[in-house]
Amino acid sequence: MTAVAQLWTSCGVQDHLLVDALEDLDVQGVSLKADEVNRAGSNLNTLQGNVDITWPGHRILSDNVQIDESKKSIRADAGATLFGRDIVVASDSLSAMPEIGEAQLRDTRFYIQGNGLRGSAKQVQVEKETIVIEAFELTSCNPQDATWSFASERIHLDRRNQVAVTRNLKLSIASVPVAYLPYLRFPTTGARLSGLLLPAVSRGTDDGLKLKIPVYLNLAPNYDLTLSGSFLSKRGSSLEGEFRHMNSWMRNDVRFFYTHRDRRFAQEFGTLDHGQSDKTTSERRWNLAVEHNGSYRNWFSEMSLRETSDELLVRDVGASIEDITSPGVPEVASLSRVTSTSTVRMDMREFRPYGNWESKYRITPRLLADWHQRVGPFNVSASGSWSNFSAYPSADETTVSRAYSELFLQLPIRRGWGFLDLQAMQSNASYRMTDESESRSVSTIVAHGGLVFERSLAFAGEHRLQTLEPQIYVLRRFAEDVDVATNFDSVWRTESYDSLFSAHRFTGYDRTPQEKSVSVRLNSRILTLTGRDLLNFGVAVTEPMKEIEEQEEPLTRIGIEFRAVARGNWTIDGYLVSPRYENSNVESALRASLQSNDPTKLQLTIGIRQREGRRQHELSVAKNLSERWRTFVHLHRDTRRDRAIHSFAGFGYQGCCLAANVLWRETILPAFADVESHSHRRGIYFEFSLRGLGNIGDAVASIVQSHFDF
Repeated sequence: MTAVAQLWTSCGVQDHLLVDALEDLDVQGVSLKADEVNRAGSNLNTLQGNVDITWPGHRILSDNVQIDESKKSIRADAGATLFGRDIVVASDSLSAMPEIGEAQLRDTRFYIQGNGLRGSAKQVQVEKETIVIEAFELTSCNPQDATWSFASERIHLDRRNQVAVTRNLKLSIASVPVAYLPYLRFPTTGARLSGLLLPAVSRGTDDGLKLKIPVYLNLAPNYDLTLSGSFLSKRGSSLEGEFRHMNSWMRNDVRFFYTHRDRRFAQEFGTLDHGQSDKTTSERRWNLAVEHNGSYRNWFSEMSLRETSDELLVRDVGASIEDITSPGVPEVASLSRVTSTSTVRMDMREFRPYGNWESKYRITPRLLADWHQRVGPFNVSASGSWSNFSAYPSADETTVSRAYSELFLQLPIRRGWGFLDLQAMQSNASYRMTDESESRSVSTIVAHGGLVFERSLAFAGEHRLQTLEPQIYVLRRFAEDVDVATNFDSVWRTESYDSLFSAHRFTGYDRTPQEKSVSVRLNSRILTLTGRDLLNFGVAVTEPMKEIEEQEEPLTRIGIEFRAVARGNWTIDGYLVSPRYENSNVESALRASLQSNDPTKLQLTIGIRQREGRRQHELSVAKNLSERWRTFVHLHRDTRRDRAIHSFAGFGYQGCCLAANVLWRETILPAFADVESHSHRRGIYFEFSLRGLGNIGDAVASIVQSHFDF
């Protein structure tokens, strides 16, 4: 009885408390144990003290049980607890016939083990194949916090198929009836079950009222299908679905969306450039996405394909975080083999940019090979690739092939006094176009070294260790100039404090300008005697020469980083990196955050990033208002146009058995931020999660958790 009492007074499922009671259920026949057995008549026996009765799959614990040998039945009028593999029931009285596997319990509290649901009932009838619970109240909450509950007259549990069915349910939140369900069917374990899922309701400026009703089909243990019908008051009806398949070596996901006529999109036609030429076609909108990931021994495969009717579908249907931040729609298919010292890969890529939807940029195919090995004190690597680039449509339909090779040698030295890292790299790139060819050779030398000085000191009244860590980073790159444009897959890397000490400012192989720079860095840290950082402050200065590839004289760059851990485990950290050029067309960055190691407390992040003349500000703040209530705000704005890129604000509730989030959200694709005719997508979204049953509403929690640690 003690284990059951602990289980029902805890917030959450404590299955380990039931292990002792359930370990002896694999028995043959009926077994009886007790401290004392008294004969009460010719066919009656009374068992007293630690009564333990088991039969296949069940166990009864009580302090006093009467056994009728003639009827082969038992009674426990002073209370008993029945343990089964799928249910635990504590009752005021019990009658059972163990030999036929039946029991009846009255005035009960029960716990369904597979999904964590529990509740109370007037009567529970246990049989071999079914369990019938009458006049019940069901919840995943504990008795001290009954936030929500379902109530009905009867529920049937199919023990063989692990399914529960009930009708005429009343849903109450905080003891107030809020909804009625004529029928509910759910699994009694964590297994998947075909049927209707809980609906989603939201309201937005573009969609109006949206109602989404999903249907789940569990087709087989390793694949399933979800179909969702939606009605949007301003757009019309739509159908979307997701097919998932997996086995021991691969995982596949196919998603689709279709609407025969989007009324709001049809009204906008003619005022926006969709890349469409036919009005009837523009009203019919669709999307198909295929994802594949596979692995077998040393072989890995990946595929991401997407076809869509128009570029604004992401904006109108509802974008994920990845879709919002992407400049377009990428597609990729690849096959690779990876060992401890080598990688061989073949892939094909295609990209369609937002704002220029008719264009396609392709790399078909791209072949890559890489080998790396430790040779004595040196790290040695060699890599090569061959790529074929094309763009459609294009005035001259130019196709370019690029062959690239690279040799890399590194000598890393680590000692107690510091480190020295020497690197040398030689790369060659050859470009072949329709009527001309070009080649380029680049040699890079890097020397990066640092010292570590330590001393003991008293900090915040305790013994600490302070370090002083000066570093110097020297970069010298010799690059041949070229007469033709050879920039096919290179973009700026994201700036950070550590990027001042990197030889690669661009992705890809094309943009490697001649460069000479010296960076000096000075960091000081205060640590505990166990090595945990309490304070880290650093200043870096980079002095470059004029880069041949650029038209402007680069500036001396300054970087600052800081990190401090205060009492109470509060952490403040951030960095600042100054712009590379005076007109600030190239990225500069500022980031600062303040948060507790306890994520229930304040979380604050501030970011300012400038790239290609566009400055964007980000601010994220989250604060717990109480033990269960929290509020959060995320602002991401383009200050040049004074437009939100992705902003939201809302509040949430997190209880033992109920979670709720309400969110106002405003988004626009970055590619359309400069187009005045493109409006934001705004809306209010709701999500309620009933532990043990499922979610109602949109995936608000995933949006919040992408920016905050909850």
